[in-house]
Order: sequence, then structure tokens, then C-alpha cells
Amino acid sequence: MGTNSIILAVVALIPAIALGIYIFVKDRVEKEPIGLLLLLAVAGALTCFPAAWGERLMYSLNDAIFSPFGYEKDGITYMSSTAYFLYQVVQNFLCVALVEEGVKFLALYLITHKNKNFNSLFDGVIYAVFVSLGFAALENVKYAFNYGMDTALLRAFTAVPGHMFDGVLMGYFYTMWHLNNKCKTTEKNLIDNGWISRPKFNDSGKRELAFSLIVPVLAHGFYDFCCSYDSSFATIIFFAFLAGLYIYCFGKINKLSKLDRLDNDLAAAMIYKAHPGLFERIVAAKQAQQNTQYNNY
Repeated sequence: MGTNSIILAVVALIPAIALGIYIFVKDRVEKEPIGLLLLLAVAGALTCFPAAWGERLMYSLNDAIFSPFGYEKDGITYMSSTAYFLYQVVQNFLCVALVEEGVKFLALYLITHKNKNFNSLFDGVIYAVFVSLGFAALENVKYAFNYGMDTALLRAFTAVPGHMFDGVLMGYFYTMWHLNNKCKTTEKNLIDNGWISRPKFNDSGKRELAFSLIVPVLAHGFYDFCCSYDSSFATIIFFAFLAGLYIYCFGKINKLSKLDRLDNDLAAAMIYKAHPGLFERIVAAKQAQQNTQYNNY
């Protein structure tokens, strides 16, 4: 590898590294092990390979589905505006976004869902972001080698942050799924000990787990659709959407960082909110127990 190639690779990697450092600093309550974060980033990078295979397969299927709606003229294949619109929807939301976010979600889930370090509000976000940045880093190196420095620099402000934003969306709902599971376990103990009679968190985690994949797929698909759809209006929408993602996701990161607490504390707060009067009854019972012990003494 020559000097120019090394420089190109470094430039392509810098955005992902910078964003990784930023999100690491925002992890306020309890820093995650560096080894775990590196594992997530490497796993994210490796998901580029099954994603590329899956995308090629999906592209072929999409082309086969829409080929009857195309027609050739002067050696060029054309589609009606409706067919072209639907083709691009399937191409971007299913062939690209679902495949890429799906493999990233799988890597995130397999590595972290039972990890002992997954124990605070911000953890799901930092885990998902590191997986996404690993994917974005390797993808950006590939684009840099194929299309040059200008493409790598442009993607430093578009595609690489875009992957991170998908990670923020995924990580938020992934964390909420984790917290709902904590609440479910705590409720079972409360029921067994007679404090409550009916659970409130029995099925709620399923929605959050589904959203942790669905929401980033929709965001990623819309981003890619606006990029690839041949329309000046789509280009305007793309930059507006990207600006909105910058504002929303960096705001979400700052908010979750400030609110970061251990999952046991958050689960307890959620339980007390879902069961009005439970906190007061537990406090009163503990106070009565202390008074009894004091009188016996």
C-alpha cells in the first residue's frame, strides 16, 4: 500500500473515529470497557460483508420484479414515473436499509443483550453507535479508494454521521427494551412477594425491540431514497432531512447523557410510576419494620 493509499484510508477513517470519541465522552455514568466497544466496532465493520452479499441478492430480486414494467429505447431502459418511484422505494428501504440495519442490529443484539456491562440508560446508544461507526468506517474506506478524496470528505459530513444517527435511533429503543425487561423482572418479584397483583410491563418490551430495527430502517431508507431519486426536490428534502437528523440526534445524545442513570434505578422509577402508591406502601412497611425492631430492642 503506497503513501497516498495510506493517507486516503486515514482520512476516510477520521470521521468515524472522531464521532466514536465524542460518543464515548458523552457516556457519563459508567464508562464502557474499551475492549467491548472495539469488539462492537469490529463487528460492525465485518457486517459490511454479509450486507454486501444480501444487497446484491436483493438488487437482483428487485430488478426481476420490476423488469416487466420497463421498456427499452435506443439501448436505454426506461420506466414509468410510478414504476420508477416504487422501484426506488423497494431498492432503498428494503434492499439497502433493511439489509444494512438488519445485520448491524444482529451484531448489536448478539454481543450485548446479555452483557453484564449493559446497565445504564446510555449504554444501548453507545453500543449501537459503535456498531454503526464500525460499518461506516469500512464503507467509507471502500468509497474513498473507489471514488477518491473528494467523496471521502463529502461522506464525512453525510453518510458517516448518517450511520451514527441510525445507531442513535436504534440504541435508544434498544435501551428502552432493556429497561422494560428489567421492569418485567422486578414486577415478577413484587408479585411473588405480594406487593402488586398484576404486571404492567408484561409485553411492552416487544414494541421497543421492534422499533429498534424499524425506526433506523425507515430513517436510513428515506436518506438513501432522497439521495438516489432523480429529482431536484428530492435533493432539497435530503439536505433538510439530514439537517433534522443532526439537530435531533445530537440533541438526543446530550439529553440521554444528562439523564443517564443505572438501569436498576430507572426500572424502579418506572415501576413506581406504573403502580401509584407502591412506593409509599413499601416505605411505610419498612418504617413499620424498623419501629418493631426498635420496640423489641
